[in-house]
Amino acid sequence: MKEITLYSPDDAAKLLGMSKQTLAAWRMRGDGPKFLKFGNRIRYSHDKIEEFLEQHTQTHTGQSGGQSA
Repeated sequence: MKEITLYSPDDAAKLLGMSKQTLAAWRMRGDGPKFLKFGNRIRYSHDKIEEFLEQHTQTHTGQSGGQSA
């Protein structure tokens, strides 16, 4: 079985260079990286954070897309 690395919202925010409040706002709107919810605990998988970053990778400033908080 493949080992899965999970991050707390605090750790995911640090990885992304965002505040945990931004991640919380994205979750409420359905934006941001996909996450897992175990009861009241939120976790982000490393794979989904990488996927989110790939989806928001730009080659020039004129491209649309990306997130704003």
